[in-house]
Amino acid sequence: MKAPCLLKIIRKDLNHLNKDINDTDRLARYNLKTYDEIFSGKLKKDFEIDDKLTESFIKDVDFYFDRYEAENREFIKNISPYLALIAEKPINPLRK
Repeated sequence: MKAPCLLKIIRKDLNHLNKDINDTDRLARYNLKTYDEIFSGKLKKDFEIDDKLTESFIKDVDFYFDRYEAENREFIKNISPYLALIAEKPINPLRK
């Protein structure tokens, strides 16, 4: 799958979610910044993302959330593929 195609799917899935997240902690601010980045414009580069990798990644995220409770679960499930597979950034912000 091309990166722009995955980005389009992510945008569609995120579009109906409530973005009202308490941004008092570093992770929430990072996630909100990612959300804004997803909707801010076009990709800097076009590249292919292996379909099996995408499916495996999404299954792993689902597996994690099946075992652990998290606030804003659907929001995080939708921004995680963007961070890992398109932006090639960590899912959690790095400590400074």
